[in-house]
Amino acid sequence: MKSNPSRTLFRTLFATGLLAAGLCSCCPKHNTLTQAEIADGWQLLFDGKSLDQWKDFNGDSLTMPWHV
Repeated sequence: MKSNPSRTLFRTLFATGLLAAGLCSCCPKHNTLTQAEIADGWQLLFDGKSLDQWKDFNGDSLTMPWHV
C-alpha cells in the first residue's frame, strides 16, 4: 500500500489544529477576577475598552497620544 503525502500532511495539519483549539479553549480569560479576588476587594484597573478614569502622572486628565 502506497502512502499519499498530501493525505498525511492534511491529517497532520488537522490534528495540530484540533490540538491548538483544545488548548486555547482551556485557558483562563484575561482581565477577569475570580470570585475569591472579588470577595477580597480587588478591582480591575482597565476594562480593555476605554481609558475612563485614567489620568496623566500628577494630572487631572489624560492627554494625547493615548488611545485604546
